[in-house]
Amino acid sequence: MNKLLLIAFMCGVFGTAKAQHPLLYSETWRLTAIQIDGILLDIPANSEVANIFLNITDIDPLPDTISTTVCNELFGNVTVFTEPDKLVFTDLVQTLISCDLAANAAFEAIYFDFFFSNEGLELDYEIIELLGQRSSEEDIQLNILDSEGNKLVYGAGAGANVAEFSNSTLGVYPNPTQEQINWNVPNNLPATARLFAADGKLVRVQNTGNQMDLSDLPNGIYFLNISNEFGFKVHRVLKL
Repeated sequence: MNKLLLIAFMCGVFGTAKAQHPLLYSETWRLTAIQIDGILLDIPANSEVANIFLNITDIDPLPDTISTTVCNELFGNVTVFTEPDKLVFTDLVQTLISCDLAANAAFEAIYFDFFFSNEGLELDYEIIELLGQRSSEEDIQLNILDSEGNKLVYGAGAGANVAEFSNSTLGVYPNPTQEQINWNVPNNLPATARLFAADGKLVRVQNTGNQMDLSDLPNGIYFLNISNEFGFKVHRVLKL
């Protein structure tokens, strides 16, 4: 199931449907279980990969985006349908760096293959709200299933700082832009900004401040990843 080829990014949109469940967009989802071919896989938890997060972002008028990270980052477009609840991932692309640990590389290949193998296909999803599972707080679970019975399970609310980061608006502006892009992080916590071109190539990295100069870059679509120890968010940026 190893699929490491970079998938070319295209700007097309599969559809225009929007999700009716606000939690799908407002939460940063943390991978808690993965079942492939009937086997539950061990999820990495080590110095290189502490958590695996998933974000689904609604950034009108641009298409909704999907983003997730192991060692590499995978992102693209997502269309969300309701009645019945379906997800369709399109225009997927991943970066091509090497994991330091072989176990992380093996897991990443399988995890990313779930997305690539189902690109353009309808996937079932459900959000389950479980009460009293963690210190009497509400626990929320996102399940994504394909037609072969393979399943990704994500949880929300993994600590106050993670929740604050995921529920924040994390504004990126102006967008579109001709020169610089600005962003904000909750409580001004330290964060790293990484800008990727549409083909997945890392363009630049910034570890301090909250703005980045794009004036020297070619016009087009870029992905801005803002991350810290509590999670990450990816915004599509249009450079004019």
